[in-house]
Amino acid sequence: MKKLPVIEFTEEQRQLVIAEGKDPSKYYLTSMCKYGHEFAGSGYSLYLKSRNKCVICNRESSMKYKEEHREQTLEYYKEYRQEHKQQMNAYMRNRLHTNAEFNLRNKINAWTKRHFPESLGSLGITTEECISYSLSEGVAHFNALLFPETIITTKKDIHHILDESYFNFDPNQPREELIEEIQKYNSFDNLHPVNHRKHLTLHADMRNDPNKFEHLINVMKWAVNLDLDD
Repeated sequence: MKKLPVIEFTEEQRQLVIAEGKDPSKYYLTSMCKYGHEFAGSGYSLYLKSRNKCVICNRESSMKYKEEHREQTLEYYKEYRQEHKQQMNAYMRNRLHTNAEFNLRNKINAWTKRHFPESLGSLGITTEECISYSLSEGVAHFNALLFPETIITTKKDIHHILDESYFNFDPNQPREELIEEIQKYNSFDNLHPVNHRKHLTLHADMRNDPNKFEHLINVMKWAVNLDLDD
């Protein structure tokens, strides 16, 4: 097999890889793949080191295989989850408590997938396409609404203002239009934090900090006094 040239990431490219929820140490840039999958206008393709394969080609071939072997794939994953249930649960709990971007990705998948009879993967839609912002931007946005590490690292704490009935989630519509509807559903304007008792308990000492307390009151007022006609 011909050895591909390895192109070093610029800092901007590295941050783009991170924003997609990827570990830059596991990827590299190289000559454009035969299908012309370009990474962020760089003139190169993004390759996965473990496979020496373009990430988009790899995703598309994986989706094709899963579709062609749907029953076998589902049965395999079912058996694997049963055999490794404890390890998988422990791994997920650890990542949800230590990786804010992974937690937000998990939430976005849960919000969106429950509205489709088929998985997003079978529709050829990635998590990143479900939002109009990067995962890191999402984490920064939601954490800024209250206090660091409270919104993203706790459960069931971001809700949609307008529910799915306001959006067209027909999977038979053009792909671009479906993605646009999903992005509207998951937009910053349609999401707000839930200020429940757990948040107050986590920050019981905030009453001694007038600035924090005033900020929380303002956020709560904003969350419950929304004019949906705007």
